[in-house]
Amino acid sequence: MSAKKKSVLFICLGNICRSPMAEAVFLNLLKEQGLTDKWHVDSAALGTWHIGISPDSRTISTLQKHGITTYKHVARVLCDDDYTKFDVIFGMDDNNMSELDEQKPQTYTARLERLGDHDPEGDTIIRDPYFDARGDMSGFEKVYAQCWHVDSAALGTLHIGISPDSRTISTRQKHGITTYKHVARVLCDDDYTKFDVIFGMDDNNMSELDDRKPQTCTARLERLGDHDPEGDTIIRDPYFDARGDLSGFEKVYAQCIAL
Repeated sequence: MSAKKKSVLFICLGNICRSPMAEAVFLNLLKEQGLTDKWHVDSAALGTWHIGISPDSRTISTLQKHGITTYKHVARVLCDDDYTKFDVIFGMDDNNMSELDEQKPQTYTARLERLGDHDPEGDTIIRDPYFDARGDMSGFEKVYAQCWHVDSAALGTLHIGISPDSRTISTRQKHGITTYKHVARVLCDDDYTKFDVIFGMDDNNMSELDDRKPQTCTARLERLGDHDPEGDTIIRDPYFDARGDLSGFEKVYAQCIAL
């Protein structure tokens, strides 16, 4: 029996600018990682103005400029079934989130999240560029840049409950580690007292570890690379490396062995 697909729905006011941009970027990230068949991804509107039409031409031209040339979508409105059909529903701004919360049925099971909350730069609001001056594409470019950053980060948190990346597995197996098994989980407050040391991989990890730590924290928080005898202190995330390029995973393995 095949595993149940993970699912995510992006919503905005009209489903022709921000949410289709976010959907297209997310689909492209999945394609690059060979994960398309493991996900169900869609976008929808809170309002009915644009139902049945394609995304704004400025959305399409921005996507095409960045190499996403095959995306197609027809705007639709959010419905009650979406609240149980999807694991997560992402809104673009505070108004979206308020309306998502107001419309949710009692039977809802989806997590309702503001997409920008996953932005590593803290730019939490994805502004609607629909009414920008004619010919001004800067707003659409900003939406694209935000979607790329936040979709990348959100995809990381949505891996909870699944096994390690196939490239991690193949790299370990290549080096004789064949029996290791793991299911991704999220850090919790208890970890800060349960473990003697918590290692992060880079400066962003360390900053977030410090931000999240409870007052009861007893664990030492250390950057793993600080123990590297060669002084290579940052263990770079290879997740978004080009498909088929395992050099980043090999580098992580080499760094971990050296430590």
